[in-house]
Amino acid sequence: MPEAIVVPLPGRDGDSMRFDGFAATYAALPATGVEHGDMYLVLADKLGYVWDGAWPPEGEGIEILGVPGDPGRGYTSVVIVGNNLVFTRTDGATETVPVPALAAATGAAGAAAGSAEAASGFAGVAQGHAQAAAESAGEAASYVGQPVDGSVTTAKIVDGAVTAGKLDPALLAVLKPADGPLAQASVAYKSAAQSAGTTRLRLLTIADSTGDGYGKPGGPDDWTKTWPLKTAELLRQRLGVSGGGRGWVGASTPLEPGNYEWLPATLTPAGLALDDLTTQIGIPGSLWLQRGDGARVDEVTWTLSPGTTAVDVVTTGYGGNMIITPAAGSPITKDTAGDRVVTRVTNPGATVNIHGAEGVGFAILGIVEYVGDDVRGVTQWNLSRGAMAAHECAAWLDEEDMSLSPMIGAYSPHVALVCLGANDYDRGRTPAQLQTALAAIHATITTASPGTEVVFIIRSLDDDPGQGTTWTAYVDAIAGVATETGGHVLDLRPTVPNDAPELYLGDGVHYTEAGNIVIAQTVAEFLSVVVAVELADVAGLPQELSRKADLDNNGKVLAAQIPAEALTEFLTPVPASQAAMLALDGQRGDWTLRSDLGTEWVLIGEPSSVLANWRERTTPASPVSSVNGRTGAVDTSSADITDSGAAGRALMKAATSADARMAIGAGTSNLAVGAGAGDAMAGNRTAGGIGGVAHVSGQAGLTAGIYTEAQYAALSAAVKNAWGFIAVVVP
Repeated sequence: MPEAIVVPLPGRDGDSMRFDGFAATYAALPATGVEHGDMYLVLADKLGYVWDGAWPPEGEGIEILGVPGDPGRGYTSVVIVGNNLVFTRTDGATETVPVPALAAATGAAGAAAGSAEAASGFAGVAQGHAQAAAESAGEAASYVGQPVDGSVTTAKIVDGAVTAGKLDPALLAVLKPADGPLAQASVAYKSAAQSAGTTRLRLLTIADSTGDGYGKPGGPDDWTKTWPLKTAELLRQRLGVSGGGRGWVGASTPLEPGNYEWLPATLTPAGLALDDLTTQIGIPGSLWLQRGDGARVDEVTWTLSPGTTAVDVVTTGYGGNMIITPAAGSPITKDTAGDRVVTRVTNPGATVNIHGAEGVGFAILGIVEYVGDDVRGVTQWNLSRGAMAAHECAAWLDEEDMSLSPMIGAYSPHVALVCLGANDYDRGRTPAQLQTALAAIHATITTASPGTEVVFIIRSLDDDPGQGTTWTAYVDAIAGVATETGGHVLDLRPTVPNDAPELYLGDGVHYTEAGNIVIAQTVAEFLSVVVAVELADVAGLPQELSRKADLDNNGKVLAAQIPAEALTEFLTPVPASQAAMLALDGQRGDWTLRSDLGTEWVLIGEPSSVLANWRERTTPASPVSSVNGRTGAVDTSSADITDSGAAGRALMKAATSADARMAIGAGTSNLAVGAGAGDAMAGNRTAGGIGGVAHVSGQAGLTAGIYTEAQYAALSAAVKNAWGFIAVVVP
């Protein structure tokens, strides 16, 4: 059998996983128009379903799960420490990157300036430049550039003296993050954004279905998930302001409710027709309500965001009462007469309801919801409407009977975001016509609200072969009108390209929730402002700082601020004279010993070179100077009592009562008076005594039992021995 030669033949490269379509839910998977092997991703359960003549049962799709990536890490702050950049990671760890350009910044002044920069400018890194802060340590190290002239110091970085010629611009972006393009171009906008902590930054968005959350299935499922409202949320985070409501909320969806995954309010009676006023007054989602008209909706109830602090109800009417009923508080009955009448409801609770009295009709334009941003923060009015072309919006703004222009004037936004043109392209209007319409929109907005910065937003869009020109020509028209009017341009095409299917619904035009998020991030970056942290904005910090001690030019605590319990030290070398003591360098409270005097000296003032600032410690006088001529720790004994005799010293040294009796010659007597053998005899004899000691006659004593015959005999013998004779006691 001949040997076979095995030749490995490389196959063609395989494709990565590819989806042929997307569906919001399993029920939304298409039943027609699919081919064998097509895979659709269901967003609700995140499973891939493959068509083989029918879809697999719900829940039995393919789990889309890649290889787990490395754990992510972000950076919360960057500070200059000595010659290094210290990056603090989100897990609490730090990474240090040496920066040769900072080698000169080693003095105390430079360190203090670096700390000030960390406390102010780097708050912007933490709040508004998360992407820059999320660079890895390796990437950050690559930012380090050598100074051209060797003059880079921390102080120069702080005061802005460092230029791109002295330090790598990428490093500067980390050290001092730049404002977004709009803040760089408009001082007025930057000031308004930086003041958002005390006043309101007001945003307005006018767009087509690009901005109104259009798309069912697959579009945003809540008004807050449209990119205009997500932009406001991101700006609040970057500017460091809390709270923030939904801003403008219509009574109904901009187009028919069936086109949206979200509903702004509950309309009753359910199932009735809507009397939409959008094309009559120019306010998307506005309705005519008339109580008693059995064919149309006549009541609206908004469910409010948690923590809502106030609601402005905006109406237009011709007379007759309307009733506004908040969940918390009493109903408000008010005449409907007036155009664009604003009724403020504070602390409304969870809901607010509005309807007219029986037979009364009026227009409900919408509400403005605040969650703390009725005074300060960021408020967004999203007045976008699907299917709107630029020339239609221009007409609504210009028409005197419309409410759109007066509403914008009353709101006075700092920024108007305008994203229009896709419907003009779709309808075959020329680039020149689009440019004319956008110029009119700019003129009307800035006339109604002088000072408003208008930003024209360019979206991605596929060229339509059926049109006589490309979308690029319309892009040029939008950029041209911005140049012509002094407006601004934000091009979304680099971040939201039309070849990123996860950002678009199946029609390739309208955005998924992910697409709205990416747009919001791009717009927020364009509007971003670096905000320095003011001490007054840090809760409790001013009060804490007011209690701190101050330092003098030598870095020492001021003498007047040293507390009584301040630490003191013993000053050396021990001085042997006054001159040596005055040469010591000390502070109030320090002390030393004078070896020539044997006394302690304490500094009661400064400087220590002045004798008046020293005080000698004295001890109180004592009446005892010595014991038996001895000083110091003296132990005494009975021998030290020089005026006592031997018996007295023996008595002082007696350890027991027996020793004491022996010392005084009492023998074995216990010295108690009584009739016992060891007792002393009572001295109660009154006559015939011996030596003045009274006694009784012998016989009487025997008879009375004072003593026994044996005692009597003993007594007689004792007397005989003592005196040399015996006394005969006659009874």
